[in-house]
Amino acid sequence: MHTRASKSTSKLTLSNRCRVSIEGLATGTAEIDWRLTEGFRPLTDRELRVVELVALVETSAIYQAYTGLAGGGLADPEFAEFAARWIVEELRHGELLRIAAGGTTKMSRIDLREQAADARRLGTRLAPAVARIAHVLVGDAFLASYCIAGALVERSVIETYRLMEVKLAGTAVADLLPHIIRQEARHLAFYEAKANSLRRKRIARRISDAYARRLWQPLALNTLGKRHWMEIVGHLVQTPDDARRLRAVDRYGRERLGIVGFHGWDSALRANSLDFP
Repeated sequence: MHTRASKSTSKLTLSNRCRVSIEGLATGTAEIDWRLTEGFRPLTDRELRVVELVALVETSAIYQAYTGLAGGGLADPEFAEFAARWIVEELRHGELLRIAAGGTTKMSRIDLREQAADARRLGTRLAPAVARIAHVLVGDAFLASYCIAGALVERSVIETYRLMEVKLAGTAVADLLPHIIRQEARHLAFYEAKANSLRRKRIARRISDAYARRLWQPLALNTLGKRHWMEIVGHLVQTPDDARRLRAVDRYGRERLGIVGFHGWDSALRANSLDFP
């Protein structure tokens, strides 16, 4: 019987072990050997800060899921099942990013008090209550808007991680990111399909379009705040090609989601002097 030659295992990378933890949810991150981060170049202080903040974005998913469930998602079995799995997977991404960055002791408490204060200031804790009221007022149009936002966020995260792969080349984080991206792509596919299904009704399409154009903000700008958002995006967007990658999210919103006149990333980049020609 012909067998394929096995690859050398002299350098067991972090991603070989992380794949089990990401795709098999029963596997805890405690099973990942932190020593597997050896052999990669260390992150600079600024790179570490970017990873810290992106990990916080991932772990904030639990607040976002509550909003969707409260806004009609609990009554939708397909959405409720997805949301339960999505929360676990996004929390896992945050944990794995921290481990790939070199440990959790330094990172697990970073900015948590500040993030909680920002959440209160921005009304994040009130979001589920607001969602319930909105669902009563506009019905499925709220969940359609939520799924539109979910699709735009997932596509934004994918493009952000692709930029991070390049900027953090040679680090354990860059080795991990392709596996997270594949899972984020599955999340994107669900949100896109669900949004397009819910937007068949004219009122749902009009309300969700208006939400995307007027209220949606890219990559947790509304939850992290402008200063932290700029720490991520300002580090990653250094060239016109970098900016074009993020502007591709706008094109995705217009062409795949059908949001007429959507320019969310373009507007945010221009507002923060990152508008490369």
